[in-house]
This record gives sequence, structure tokens and C-alpha cells, in this order.
Amino acid sequence: MEFKLEYAAGFKEAGKFFKLIGNKLLVERIDVGEIKTKGGLIIGDAHNIRQDLKIQKPHVGVVVAVGEGYFDADTNSYIPLEVKVGNVVVLNSLGVQYLSVLPGVAGYAGNKVGITTEGDVQLLFQDEEAFQAYTKALGV
Repeated sequence: MEFKLEYAAGFKEAGKFFKLIGNKLLVERIDVGEIKTKGGLIIGDAHNIRQDLKIQKPHVGVVVAVGEGYFDADTNSYIPLEVKVGNVVVLNSLGVQYLSVLPGVAGYAGNKVGITTEGDVQLLFQDEEAFQAYTKALGV
């Protein structure tokens, strides 16, 4: 499964103009579409999964920026986040607040870049290579 990030490079440049607070993450969503495993199980988009229970497929994304961490009042310093820029993460879809407007970005899709917290990360891959190896092992 190959994917191309559309906005990550722009955020790397723009990162000097904004700061994420605390345990916040800026994530660009990867559109993985419909996945079919070796065993024939189809993992569809949110609208295909138990609408009666309002269950949504988790979102997969690449971390574009991270906050400075959790503040420790005892030491008056920040404890760094475990999640780093470049990690591929699986997120609780309800925990992501997508940015509907990105100034200066023509044709921006409002469900591509979002802010979430480290606590909403359900699964963490070291980088894109680790995520590719995982999907290959699943036969996706």
C-alpha cells in the first residue's frame, strides 16, 4: 500500500509560525480506502461499518508536528511525548478535530489535516516503512 502526503511538506515549512500546545499532535490523514485481507475480510470505510451503532473505522495518519509534552509541576519542566514527527498512527476517529480552513492552501480537503492528542493514538508505527511492512504482512 503506497500513499503520498499532500500537505506535510507545507506544514514543515509553516511550523515555524505556529506552536502546538501540550500533548497535541498535528496529523495528515492517509486515505487507505477499502482494505481486503488475505482471508477475504473487507475493512470498509465508516459508512460500511455498523451504522446502527455509529462505529467508525479508525483513521490512519502521519504525524506532521507535535506539542512540547506534558507539564510536570514538580520539576517545572515538560515530559516529551512518545509520538514523534514522521510516525504513522492509527487514531480514534472521534478524537480528531479536522481543520476546515488552511489559509493560503488552494483546493484543500477539510478532512486531511487534523489536531488530536497523544491519548487518541491507538497504534503507533515508527515510520512509513514500518507501516508498509505491517500492511504487507497482512496481505493488504
